Amino acid sequence: EKLILNQKTEIDRLEKKSKTLEYKIEILQKTTDMYEQDKRSLEQKLETQDQQLQKELSERRRMEQRMQGVVADTKLKWEKECVRQVNAKQLEMQNKLWVKDEKLKQLKAIVTESNGSAGVQECPQRPSREKDRAVRQKRSASPSPVA
Repeated sequence: EKLILNQKTEIDRLEKKSKTLEYKIEILQKTTDMYEQDKRSLEQKLETQDQQLQKELSERRRMEQRMQGVVADTKLKWEKECVRQVNAKQLEMQNKLWVKDEKLKQLKAIVTESNGSAGVQECPQRPSREKDRAVRQKRSASPSPVA
């Protein structure tokens, strides 16, 4: 009978130990499930963020290409405008030069005509500027000697 009692006590102890282990297994299983759920949630969040980053990167590239196109168009537009303004200014200057040349020709014709028809009466002629420069240089080169 003592043997049976010892065996019964051993069985109770083992059953208690078994229940404790089952409880621990259940807790570990629940913890594992929670961690796996957290892992799936984090992986999904990471994937969503990765997709968002890829979308932003793609959008940024499109914007950069668009901006490069706008910059190139604007640069070309301003280059054309500058060329147009330079050509317009050049044409304006050529026209002014042509007008001055025409006036000079008319004045020369008047001078020639007046010289030919006046005969005795002669207009005083202005000495050329080169002569003026030579005279000025002579004067400034050395002072006149005092006698």
